[in-house]
Amino acid sequence: MIRSSVQGGQVLTTLDSLGAKQKTVFNVDGRLTAVQFSNSGYNSITWTHVDPLGLSEAGDTKPVFDR
Repeated sequence: MIRSSVQGGQVLTTLDSLGAKQKTVFNVDGRLTAVQFSNSGYNSITWTHVDPLGLSEAGDTKPVFDR
């Protein structure tokens, strides 16, 4: 695991047993989270956004739902 001192020690990147990057999670402002996945040399990025009241969540890989 690779942690961020800027974000209070939050885990940003997880590595596999060989040291290759598996996933990086970056929490932008508590409402927007970006996730980068690495798999066999291919990278993909997904995101999730929570509305300002914290009542619903939307993202590029899942439908909107209410909490």
